[in-house]
Amino acid sequence: MRIAVVCAEALTRSVAEIILTGAGHAVVPASSMHEGLVELARASTRGPRIDLLLVDGALPAAEATVLCHATLASDAPWAIVLANDPEEASAALAAGAIEVVAKPVMRDVLLASLERVRPYLAPSA
Repeated sequence: MRIAVVCAEALTRSVAEIILTGAGHAVVPASSMHEGLVELARASTRGPRIDLLLVDGALPAAEATVLCHATLASDAPWAIVLANDPEEASAALAAGAIEVVAKPVMRDVLLASLERVRPYLAPSA
């Protein structure tokens, strides 16, 4: 699976990248909403496809919402949001996230979440 990890916090982004690559996934890192949208656009025009977005709920609320809406408005991937608290989790789900994972990111929890959303992804994922 090819996963874009959109997270302003370098440590959280690195931890997610280590977990995901260790499980055999390709990771496209992005440190901001702008970078995430650029990567989505690049993948949709030139490939290869991004199968899923992993978005940090600690991004400003408007940015996380824009990323979730971007996934709903295209054939782009679904979004899983990393959240610090119930308010972030609720906002993420309202914006269209398919799932929320609590921070700090735990390997088993993140990988279980990926397995739960796999049926909703394109067949190539």
